[in-house]
Formats: sequence, structure tokens, C-alpha cells
Amino acid sequence: MVQVIENRAAVRGRIASVSPHPTLAGYQLVAIEPSEVTDVAGYPNLFAANNRQTIAMAVQSERVNELALASGDEVTAQIRLAGPQSVFADASSLSKN
Repeated sequence: MVQVIENRAAVRGRIASVSPHPTLAGYQLVAIEPSEVTDVAGYPNLFAANNRQTIAMAVQSERVNELALASGDEVTAQIRLAGPQSVFADASSLSKN
């Protein structure tokens, strides 16, 4: 298995959908349509090349419920690519705009 380098990106966008994560208990899959993807100091940005494609990110269910996230909401978050099809949002950085 190939390990992904430590990476981060700051993303802002509109939520397209929120659904239970198909494989991770305690997580929701939040799909966002990014309007902006920027670098986070000290980390490579692995999302820069495809910054207009929908990003499906795993978010802790507790945080999704706390913010009452729903389709159409505008959000910002720091995200990281953890594997080929595995994007995680840093729950503490996730906010509703």
C-alpha cells in the first residue's frame, strides 16, 4: 500500500449532499462544490489541480450534527487526502459561513 504524504488544503464551498459514510461508523460523507481551494502554510496542497470538482469529505457525525449541516450550506474547512479516495475534514476547522 502506498502512503500519502502529509498534506492540507483550505476549502470553501457549498454542500451538495450529506449522507452516512458507507464504511466509517461515526462519520458522515459531506460532498461540497468548492468555490475556493487554497494552500495551508507548511503543507503541500494535493487539491490544487482539481479545485473545481466536487469533494466528498468524511466528517465526524458529531460535528455534522453540532453545525446542523445540510445541502446548500456554505462551509469552510481544512481537508487532507488520506488515500486515493479518502478525504477527511479537520472537525475543529469546519465552520458554517
